[in-house]
Amino acid sequence: MQSRGNAPSAEQKRFRENLRDLYPGSEIHHCVGTTGKHNKVAIGHWWINALMPNQHNNLHSSGKVRKQCEKEIFFVQMESYLGEYHRMPVPDEVLEAIEDYHK
Repeated sequence: MQSRGNAPSAEQKRFRENLRDLYPGSEIHHCVGTTGKHNKVAIGHWWINALMPNQHNNLHSSGKVRKQCEKEIFFVQMESYLGEYHRMPVPDEVLEAIEDYHK
């Protein structure tokens, strides 16, 4: 359920749908929830992974720390996104906050 005042912007919705289109059959996983922040930077609607249904379970059972896996997936998917759409919709300050998250 979405909380009031935290609806995704039009750009965030386009980003989410474009990412889903890059990975047909995927589901969107919010790595820190839609209200997630790091160092006072709202990252929740931006830090998402397009995962196949079985990948979510694998994420939880991997030998690595979950957030590190989510970060790795995110940045790989951002490279694919940039290659496909020739633009990076995620603001630089958000990318930096995600990179710094739980370092």
